[in-house]
Amino acid sequence: MRRWKGIVLSIGLMHGVLAQSDPFNAPIYPERLHEDLAVLHRVIDEVHPDPYRYRSHEALNALFDSLELAIRVPMPAEAFAQVLLPVLEAVGDMHLRVDLPRTFEEHVDARVPLLPLDVRVVDGRILVENEPKGFRSFTPGVRILSINGISDVEILDRMRSVVVGDGANTTYAVRVIERDFRHLYFLHVERPREFHIRYEDLDGLAMETTIFGMTGSEIKSSTRPDGVPLLPWAAQWLPEVSTEWVTMRTLDLDTLMAEGQVPEKFLAALLRDLRRNNARTLVLDVRGAGGRDLGVAEQVFGAIAKAPYRMVQDIGVRCLELPEGIHWEDERKDHFATARARFPRQAADVFWLWAKDERLTEMPVAKRAFQGTVYIVCDGSTRDASAALVMLGKRTGRAKVVGEEVGTNATSFTGGRDLVAVAPNSGLRYTVPLMRYIPEGVVSGPPDHGEMPHRTAAWLAYGTATGRDSVKEALLMMIAELQ
Repeated sequence: MRRWKGIVLSIGLMHGVLAQSDPFNAPIYPERLHEDLAVLHRVIDEVHPDPYRYRSHEALNALFDSLELAIRVPMPAEAFAQVLLPVLEAVGDMHLRVDLPRTFEEHVDARVPLLPLDVRVVDGRILVENEPKGFRSFTPGVRILSINGISDVEILDRMRSVVVGDGANTTYAVRVIERDFRHLYFLHVERPREFHIRYEDLDGLAMETTIFGMTGSEIKSSTRPDGVPLLPWAAQWLPEVSTEWVTMRTLDLDTLMAEGQVPEKFLAALLRDLRRNNARTLVLDVRGAGGRDLGVAEQVFGAIAKAPYRMVQDIGVRCLELPEGIHWEDERKDHFATARARFPRQAADVFWLWAKDERLTEMPVAKRAFQGTVYIVCDGSTRDASAALVMLGKRTGRAKVVGEEVGTNATSFTGGRDLVAVAPNSGLRYTVPLMRYIPEGVVSGPPDHGEMPHRTAAWLAYGTATGRDSVKEALLMMIAELQ
């Protein structure tokens, strides 16, 4: 508890000067922060479907008590959000989040200078992947050694410390750092208007340059790709290895439909192409893919199934009615209207799905499903429905999994629809999932990690330098050798 007192006090003092000029850093009195802390406690204790897997109920209560005692000085919402990080780490769920008010995010995107670079993290190194059009500061693939005197090691350590994944998973944090690098740098490293960067060029020589920050809106407008944007699902026929490579950037039904892609039609057309081309191998690339609803994952697996299957053994919730006295952004009335009928069985404070629910019954083998060799490519940001597809493919023996440990826990994971509670004084948004899933099959790796691949294949530095997909090249080379 003494350690948290010291951290809270230092954060409060650090933000005291900023509060004079930045409206988003207005200090909030401890009594009001205690109220917001109590709201988070209720959200976890009453709504989260699996809050005590890594810490007991008593241990989590003790953590909340220690934080309340430690919050003794006024601090802004942003500092308070950092104080809550130990709670998120204790629960160990990527879907339990504490986000800053939407107005703050909009302010950052529109007015704050950010680092205008896209990066890859490869073997603990930060590599430049892209920068706004017209800029020639870096050759893709160069390694960043330091920014404004802060080493690459320290930058990555600070970012890793604030990204919470499922259990002991680490690959998810690396992929999140790549995706959100500029915002993580602004929130947790420093906030300059210009960036003095030491880097190592492709020949290994140390170089230096200075670039100026750009707002998020400016970066988006200047990095918009040319031509027609890629659809979420795309198929590529590779005749030299008799292989169809299917890229699936999401398994979220709403996203697919918004882009005009209907899973049933795409999969039917895919199976026709596979038959017409006498394909020997199918690759499903779900790197970076998520998806709230397991139904799309079921359809995709149905296109390759050889035996009846189901995605999950059970689905559970801990909340059948919306807790009162909390301001919710969306009350999810559709979910709670049917919750009691759908989740009648109770055990260990969890309500489980009705045993005859269609989501727990086996799906029949689809007609004319692909019967050849199947590979699934995944990485640390493969999560939710996409991770469930990886798990089923591996556990049934239907697919060989290539890539990284997926981001979603392999033993039990949360997801589906979520609730967002708004803290009354800080305006922080507490996002909590509603559903808990027990995936089908037996876990082969550690219970606090994601599904492990049959064959590890990580992104290599040369891929960033050349713009080539090193994982794809390695897998296609292996397929060619096996054939």
